[in-house]
Amino acid sequence: MLMVNDTYNTCCSACSGKLKNRGNISDGDILTCESCGSSKLGMHNYESLKNQTGYGEAYLKALNPEKVNQLEYIFYKINPELMTGASLLDIGFGSGDFINRLYKKGWNVAGVDCNHLAVEKIKSEGIDGFYGELGSEMNVDKTFDIITLWDVIEHIYDIDKAMHQLNKLVKNDGKIFVITPNADSILDTIGNLERNIFLGRSHKILDICLNRFHLQRFSENGIKILFERCGFRVESISKIRLFSLKPDVYSKSFAPGIKSWTNISSLNGLISRFLYKLLELFNIKNKILLIASKNKKYDLIEN
Repeated sequence: MLMVNDTYNTCCSACSGKLKNRGNISDGDILTCESCGSSKLGMHNYESLKNQTGYGEAYLKALNPEKVNQLEYIFYKINPELMTGASLLDIGFGSGDFINRLYKKGWNVAGVDCNHLAVEKIKSEGIDGFYGELGSEMNVDKTFDIITLWDVIEHIYDIDKAMHQLNKLVKNDGKIFVITPNADSILDTIGNLERNIFLGRSHKILDICLNRFHLQRFSENGIKILFERCGFRVESISKIRLFSLKPDVYSKSFAPGIKSWTNISSLNGLISRFLYKLLELFNIKNKILLIASKNKKYDLIEN
């Protein structure tokens, strides 16, 4: 059984800076980097929490069907010059909807996921599917022009190993597209305010931000440092608004370990939809979109 080591609990995953423990939430401690502002969940036993989850199936059931439309729009809007002949690997493809759309448009696509059923599903549709998990074991024997990480990197425990794998999988001058929650967002500010007001006894918002599934929460500066120190050239970084789940589930117990905000299911749904509408109304941007290309001059050090 893997125990969380001292390095994980003391060093920032992004910049290796010193971490400050800001107190306990449901699944562990809030550890925030004093240099770049990124956060991570400090845990005492990662594997025991991970093995209790059923997050993949729960996530797919709660997934907002509009997310794939938004991803496709973002992908093409920022890269109108991309050619369909390029090879693309979608890591953590989940439902497979995104790569399926690209596949039908002539892209040379493949996907990696840690859900056996998801892998078998896309393989049955004619898409190359690989079983594996970024930052752990991945049995992918190809390199790609493009790699997409849509809401994936925040789930990774061993970030250094993950970056090592990405460097091996992407071709020289190939591109990586990353979307991940933003540690600098107003949601984090409100979550910290809630926790301070209630003297650490209430942390409903932070429990959504950091939990046994969301282990990392990068700042804009932090994720830029991470990719640059690991052999990539950051081409752009921006804030976007993208919510993965259906509007009525955020305050519900939608996955193991995620607690409902109240004991009344209908009230939870009402709270979630109301907050979702507010975020839409004020165009609150909750995530980071990073585009990086591989630096050919980088000497990859074996992990």
